[in-house]
Amino acid sequence: MDRARFAKGARAAVMGAMFILCIPAAHAQPQPPSERCRPASKLEYDSAKQQFLLQNRFGMYVRTGRVWRRHYWYCRL
Repeated sequence: MDRARFAKGARAAVMGAMFILCIPAAHAQPQPPSERCRPASKLEYDSAKQQFLLQNRFGMYVRTGRVWRRHYWYCRL
């Protein structure tokens, strides 16, 4: 009985913490690293990474954000 109550309380605490952490992230719009950057898709970024083209003479791909919420950009040089 005591173990089940602890598990239920721990589950509620984790869910509450996740809810509180997600509130500010839901309203924040990602800001580009500079004014010369445009949004890029993860597929585009991964393709450039696979072909070793993350940086060339025209521009470079940049990944920003935290581990759980990444943003990808292509910035002209």
